Amino acid sequence: MNKLFAFILVLAMVFTLCACGADKEGYDKDKPGVSQNNQTNNDKDKEIEPYSMAAFERFLFALNLDISDIEPDFKWKLDGERQVFAEDPAAAFHQGIIIMTKEDGEMSEEEYNAWIKKVFDATAAASDDGYNVVGSNFCGENEKPDDQVDLETALDQLVKGWGFRIGDKTYSVYIYREVNKDRESGLGYHSYYDGVRLQISSV
Repeated sequence: MNKLFAFILVLAMVFTLCACGADKEGYDKDKPGVSQNNQTNNDKDKEIEPYSMAAFERFLFALNLDISDIEPDFKWKLDGERQVFAEDPAAAFHQGIIIMTKEDGEMSEEEYNAWIKKVFDATAAASDDGYNVVGSNFCGENEKPDDQVDLETALDQLVKGWGFRIGDKTYSVYIYREVNKDRESGLGYHSYYDGVRLQISSV
């Protein structure tokens, strides 16, 4: 009788171990946090506060990007409170916005241009095409949204920007720089000083 009970106990343990192993097989090891059927492993992701770095990082992850891919090479910080925003990348239309300032001193034109080039190269590498496109929001005469664009052309406009394609979506990249020359009063359309704003929006 004791042998029978021990045998049943061993069988129960084996079935328990098999069940645990089956749960793990549904997850994509190459993409922690995402299952092979594109379901998020952590249900808490659905409740991420949109005004947070966690939401922005999740947004970038869906675009094959990482925060290190799009941040300036100099030390930076978020400009004030709630200066980062991102919507759920599973939504039909979604966007991510981050406003950064240099941690020490003012940003030089060389630093600003180097940062734009870094973002440009990162979105090209992340895109399905391997290059950036003009994008529907930045088309000039004799241009098509799907035309490949170089950095010089993308920068030759009032609002710096371009597009890149992932899956069935084209994303528009907008880059602004705002300098509040009257730092003491805080006057101006934007309250931040020498800040750079990066916005990526699905079209």
